[in-house]
Amino acid sequence: WSPVIVVILLCAIMASFSVGVGPFTFLCASENLAMSERAAGMTMCAAANRCTSGLVALTAVSMSEWLGDAGLFFWYATFGVGAMIFYCRVVPETSGKTLEELAAGRAEAEGIVGSEEDENNMQLVEAPHGIFT
Repeated sequence: WSPVIVVILLCAIMASFSVGVGPFTFLCASENLAMSERAAGMTMCAAANRCTSGLVALTAVSMSEWLGDAGLFFWYATFGVGAMIFYCRVVPETSGKTLEELAAGRAEAEGIVGSEEDENNMQLVEAPHGIFT
């Protein structure tokens, strides 16, 4: 393979990561974490995303020498397919659900009946004559 084709294919892998698996971690965290956990979860997602991208950039040349050009792209494709299988099998479907429904499902799965925060929110909703308590 010519070096130009290898660089183009490596850029294609990084671009597909940027529009596929890369932002998917942020989407999963924003939809599946409670508000109290979301900031820490998004920080972890950003760190994992940057570390993964950096790892690909730092190891591309040595992996190419070790596996060959075709082996390098097969290696990356294997991880991409593995990530897709993981997301399809493990990550819960959230389309068509509100954040409240997701939070209720998460609380039910964790065995949480209700929290103090939920009770405070209900007091705000049930306040008489529009007066917030």
